[in-house]
Amino acid sequence: MLVVREVLKWHFELRKSYATIAEYCGISKGGVHNILQRFTASGLTWPLPEELDEFALKRQLYPSTERSAGELPDAKELRTECARPGVTRQLLWEEYRGLNPDGMSRSAFYRHCQQQKGTQPVWKNDFQGGEYLFVDYSGNGLTYTDREVGVQVPVEIFVASWGASSYTYVEATATQSARDFVYSHVNAFSYFGCVPQVVTPDNLKSAVTKTDRADPVLCQLYRKFIEHYDLVVLPARVAKPRDKATVECAVRCVQQRVLAPLRRQQFFSLAEINAAIVPYLDALNDRPMRDYNGQTRRERFHLYDFPAAKPLPSASFQVTDACYGVRVPTNYQVRYDGHYYSVPHTLIDHHVDIFLTGDVLEIYHHAVHVVRHVKEPPDGRQSVIAAHQPENHRHMGRRSKEYYLHVAQVIGPATAAVVEGIYTRMKHDEQAHRGAQGVISLCKHYDSSRVEAAAERAVHYRRPTLRDMKQILAQGLDLQPLPGSGQRQLPLVTHDNLRGPGYYQGE
Repeated sequence: MLVVREVLKWHFELRKSYATIAEYCGISKGGVHNILQRFTASGLTWPLPEELDEFALKRQLYPSTERSAGELPDAKELRTECARPGVTRQLLWEEYRGLNPDGMSRSAFYRHCQQQKGTQPVWKNDFQGGEYLFVDYSGNGLTYTDREVGVQVPVEIFVASWGASSYTYVEATATQSARDFVYSHVNAFSYFGCVPQVVTPDNLKSAVTKTDRADPVLCQLYRKFIEHYDLVVLPARVAKPRDKATVECAVRCVQQRVLAPLRRQQFFSLAEINAAIVPYLDALNDRPMRDYNGQTRRERFHLYDFPAAKPLPSASFQVTDACYGVRVPTNYQVRYDGHYYSVPHTLIDHHVDIFLTGDVLEIYHHAVHVVRHVKEPPDGRQSVIAAHQPENHRHMGRRSKEYYLHVAQVIGPATAAVVEGIYTRMKHDEQAHRGAQGVISLCKHYDSSRVEAAAERAVHYRRPTLRDMKQILAQGLDLQPLPGSGQRQLPLVTHDNLRGPGYYQGE
């Protein structure tokens, strides 16, 4: 409307030609003619009334030509219908014109829908240097040809972008599994040469096992990763892409500047794809950005993010494998790569997570460290820690000839001789262990002195067997003296029911 006022002023007050007015106002002569024609048709006079504002002037010169809208759905109904799957504004307009053949045009109906929808204000984040790194996966990835089977194998495209500088890293991975997801982070940190303070991923299962705005539950492998780098993870809200708008924009740039130029190339391995990505990624990071006065992502990264970021730790994160939710069987030994490793027997029927870090096997239960084992070869054997066993199982683990001979020696030398004889005669260790355990278990039913006496009698008659000792004890032969020896003096048992020699002297 300011142009309209200038045209009217130059025409009525200064009496200039159409060409002069058009040159001064920066419009065409036809535009000048159109304005003056509309002014004449409006019935207004020059000078314009002071109370005529810009909106009223526009309404006078450019009256609405839209036809009667008829009955339109209200704002609430429009929002409800547009939220339904498959319902578009085109469909709503067709339904509207079916009820109102002389109603507003499609473009006017679209504007009405947009006005009813309203425009919500958007919060713009101002990220500090070195603080936030946003990560996501890009759709429309690349593929490579498997030479062995001749099929196309799709790959996933991991994208990481800094909040302050938009400096970007891209990597192709086989899957979006927790292991690939974590090692993409490790490779990104190596590419950047530093570590951010906060990482914001999406809510994929490789990062978040249970979504919660205040207290999300992270995947165990991802938890170990952030502990190693001393990070904070703040997942984006579900279905809220603006929480990670930086990486969403980076994904679009990667699709246009990296993936699109590679779409016609043929690859035969994942490594070939990653090698082809590198020059296009460098070009993307070195491309001037119009919104930042021609600065590149790389320049802004070294200016803002890199100086404020944390340095890389001395050793990078290394987890070569991970198994989740492994159920502990009743023998409290979990199987990993053909070998069995013990956990505390109190975890029977619970689930544990197993991580292989180098040559060390780490086992966790509900994110709490349980035990550490040295990785053994897949030989089907067992690695059992005695502290994990219940008491009766610990006894089974202590069984040996030396152990039983030591216990028998405590009872007496004759008992030790019987146990030694059992180990001499038996052909198998388990058979000898059972025999020695049987001899020692006689002390549960008889006094140890009687067991030792029975062993002396069995050795004297050259029948040092468990069966003979049981018969000697059952028949009380251990209480009788051996041939060639004096009367065996057994300890006198005293109690209140014994009269004693004094009882008869008093009669």
